[in-house]
Amino acid sequence: MMLQALIAYAEREHLGDADFETVGVRWLIPLDRGGHLAGDPIPLAENPNEKKAKPKRLLRPKSDPDFVSHGRSYFLCDSLERSTVFVEDDAKREKRRVNQAYFVSLIEEAANDCKVESERLRVLAGFLRDDARLADLYSRLIAAKAKTTENVAFSVDGNNLLASPELRTWWKQKNQRQRDEQATIESVCLATGQFGPVCRTAGFIKLLGEDTKLISFNKECPAFESFGFPAP
Repeated sequence: MMLQALIAYAEREHLGDADFETVGVRWLIPLDRGGHLAGDPIPLAENPNEKKAKPKRLLRPKSDPDFVSHGRSYFLCDSLERSTVFVEDDAKREKRRVNQAYFVSLIEEAANDCKVESERLRVLAGFLRDDARLADLYSRLIAAKAKTTENVAFSVDGNNLLASPELRTWWKQKNQRQRDEQATIESVCLATGQFGPVCRTAGFIKLLGEDTKLISFNKECPAFESFGFPAP
């Protein structure tokens, strides 16, 4: 009954878009057409007049947190440390370079497919690959007392890429292609009771600030194979 109740809640609250999520974004980094900083990082807040203003709530492309934690990143908007390698601990630097490489690879993939945003995406990718320009950014972030874990978005020539309709469409199409490729297993859905293509896993969900699995199975238990599937 719990799964059915969650489905009803999602439908009632219009939470059906699996490709995007609302997150707090603290900074907007402005770039000019040449790929240089167009000014200091811009602080974003829900209510700038509050003494301890909360980060502005913005819609960003969604990825499975478990997927992101294994050397990857979110698309267009992520923490400063994953997207720009802005770290306080040098021991994290090489690990975050892996995250950033994936962040840039998604930007370049989108640049190859999107006509309207292609040039701006390539400008952003070039900036993120330039150590000297990143060093300039780091000094400005330190002056602004930015935290490495705060989320950041980027604008190029005054255009916030996170708000681009073309990039939102591209992300939805990319995810749909992946879902089509993965929809090879048919079974009874645990949530709806309907027979058809099913996901292999549900990934993690955010619960009270922690990553939690809504559904899990004990690999040592025979019930794990009750639907005829072999244990991984």
